[in-house]
Formats: sequence, C-alpha cells, structure tokens
Amino acid sequence: MLLTDLPVEDFKQARVIIEWYRSRWEIETYFRVLKGGCQIESNRFRTEQRMLNCIAIYMIIGWRLHSITTQARRLPEAPCTSAYSEKEWRMTWMIRDKTTPPNEPPSMREITRMLAGLGGFLGRKGDGEPGVKTVWQGYTKLLHYIEAAEALNGLK
Repeated sequence: MLLTDLPVEDFKQARVIIEWYRSRWEIETYFRVLKGGCQIESNRFRTEQRMLNCIAIYMIIGWRLHSITTQARRLPEAPCTSAYSEKEWRMTWMIRDKTTPPNEPPSMREITRMLAGLGGFLGRKGDGEPGVKTVWQGYTKLLHYIEAAEALNGLK
C-alpha cells in the first residue's frame, strides 16, 4: 500500500504514482554514489563557483557509475562497448584475467563483474550481481592502473 496526497481517480493514475515511487530507489542509489563514491560532502570550497563546478563533474561521474551497474543488470549480454571505452574494458580484462583480452568485446555482465572484482566483489554463487559500490571502487582502481600504464608507456 502506498500513501499519497496526489489524486488517484483510476488505475491509470495509480500506475503513474507507482512508477514514480519505483524511481525513488534509483534516485537514492544515485545520491549514494555521489555521497559515498565521490565523497562529495568531504570537499571544502572557498567559492560557490568552485563548489558548483565540482558538483557538476561529480554528477556526471555518479550518473556513469550508476548507468554501468544498471546496464549490466538490464542488458547483461549486450557488448560492453555500450558503456566502456576499449581502453577500459581491455585493461579490466588484463588485470582480472591476467591474459590478453579477446578481439571481440565481452558482455556487459562479464566486464562489469570483472571491474567490480577490482572493488572487492567476490562473485560467489549466492552473491548475485555487483552493486554500485563495488563498481565505483573497482573503477577507481582501474583509473589508477590506466594512469600507471600510460606513465610507463611515456617512459619508453
């Protein structure tokens, strides 16, 4: 049962209210990414403009992490190129599988589980699919690996 102060005259209006309510969880998850993953509240700014610039960037990052997690659940067999750059999925593959990446991109589910593995996701039989927290932790580590690889290539 949902309580609302909005008028509900028929089944069609009730369905709209239910869909709005179902969207709440996605919105809560998105803000959890901003607060926990991006640690947006720990920043100290001297000007309002700097704060607004930072929030704008973090909103994009938060949306991307949430989108990756959602796509891996809704479209698990889709190619990972719908959410990952070639550099991202190939590096994730090399770190987690310790082999040369395949020529064809793996599925969203496969590469997202590998990425979440960098963030602590164990992938045991009863674990289900990775959550946004292990995806953001894995993505943070992935960015460090990519930065290190690019620095090494720059030394050659």
